[in-house]
Amino acid sequence: MSGFHPALESRMSTQTPNNQSAILRMPLRHFMRSDIALQLEHLCSIHSVGGFLSAWRRPDVQPRIELAFETPGQARQAAAVCLAWLGRPALFVPSPVPIWWHDDAGTPVAAV
Repeated sequence: MSGFHPALESRMSTQTPNNQSAILRMPLRHFMRSDIALQLEHLCSIHSVGGFLSAWRRPDVQPRIELAFETPGQARQAAAVCLAWLGRPALFVPSPVPIWWHDDAGTPVAAV
């Protein structure tokens, strides 16, 4: 069981297993600010996109994940972005939040 609404299962199957697998294995430090990624790795034992999404689905773990970010909204937005990479819609629309990602040079970028 995937933990997602059955109506979304058909949309999720449009991604090839290799594409999804590569995204799920991507380390958090490759796209998150290092301070947030390190907290998630050390305090929550979350190292990859797949681990982040699995942990995010657990209501008892969500508050610990939210503590790694500056605001709970940042954590929700990070989950929504990871879901979007997999072609899965988020069930919420986050408000604008301070940046939690970094650009290719490794420095924070301004939100658009």
